[in-house]
Amino acid sequence: MNDKELKHYIYVLKLLDPKLNEDSNWTDELNKIAGDHFTYLKNLMSDDVLIMTGRSVEEKSFGIVLYKAITREDALEIMNGDPAVKKKLMTAELHEFSLALLNTNL
Repeated sequence: MNDKELKHYIYVLKLLDPKLNEDSNWTDELNKIAGDHFTYLKNLMSDDVLIMTGRSVEEKSFGIVLYKAITREDALEIMNGDPAVKKKLMTAELHEFSLALLNTNL
């Protein structure tokens, strides 16, 4: 697969329960799901699919995952395969993304 065939996508993640913005409301089960989510993203990075990911640090935080896929269906499959989405810890919204500038020197 060559990079010219690939499109960029982002999915925006939001915690399903706003109470989870407080660390004290996290259970062991929710922490495990979040750990599985992080491992999933690290695997996407190892597979050269993930470009970058992170979250805001505001009170009402959100996360983004920027990655490559050939088709929207492939992009949806990647998003829906995320354990945080699958196990309904977070909601996800998919967007095709036009990458204009990327600093590869960082």
